[in-house]
Amino acid sequence: FTSVSIEAMIGGVKALYFDPYGKYRGGYYDRMPGLVAHSYQELKNRVVTLLYETTPEEYRRYLETYIKGDTDPFLDGEAITRFRILLGK
Repeated sequence: FTSVSIEAMIGGVKALYFDPYGKYRGGYYDRMPGLVAHSYQELKNRVVTLLYETTPEEYRRYLETYIKGDTDPFLDGEAITRFRILLGK
């Protein structure tokens, strides 16, 4: 698992994790519905759902429900700007 998927979601971009060996089943990100695919079939189904069946509004609701809070309190993609302000730059 890398930060790239989380960073994408924080910026509103559709993303997921792939755990083909089921090594992280039951882990932190697995508690977020549909975020982790553990098999090729799950990956295929989730990609189809995200790309073809999920509207931007539905995805935003997903992010607000499951990603906002623990993962990022803002979901605006502006973390670096807030960090620069904090540093006085």
